[in-house]
Amino acid sequence: MVDIGGGRVRVPTAFAQIILFILHDQFQDGDYWRGLLDLRHLLDIATLARASSVDWNGLRALFASGYERNAVETQIVTAAALLGLDRTAIRGVGSTARIQFARRRLQLGCDYLRAPLTLLTLISEVAHYRSWDRFGGEPYPSKRRELVRKARELRRNFRAKLPGKL
Repeated sequence: MVDIGGGRVRVPTAFAQIILFILHDQFQDGDYWRGLLDLRHLLDIATLARASSVDWNGLRALFASGYERNAVETQIVTAAALLGLDRTAIRGVGSTARIQFARRRLQLGCDYLRAPLTLLTLISEVAHYRSWDRFGGEPYPSKRRELVRKARELRRNFRAKLPGKL
């Protein structure tokens, strides 16, 4: 609880805020697939991590192995490399996250690389295809509707870069 302007509000813990930033950027905005980063959110993650003790292993354990964990670890590796998080943040991080960070660095300033590298990322994660569904794997009413939704999701990965993304 925090007092603001004569009222009391509940503020999420630093741990919860970091999770929300990662969820939003990596999954909602599709930054993992597209190799993009939101520097503002990375700064927020680093600031929150420095202000409190973050259980990085516990954070990663909240996400299933495969695509989900790779996306989370990629964001942690990026924040650690660019903003100097404590080395414990990246202890135990897999090679996929490190490769994705290298991809992000390569892609900076080279927008023409985004589409082919996004396609390469999609292909590299095809083993985790079932977990790509942003709607939590709910059953589809028909095969046609399933194909339409998957096509829409694929188009999202190749849309124009949003403002504020690098």
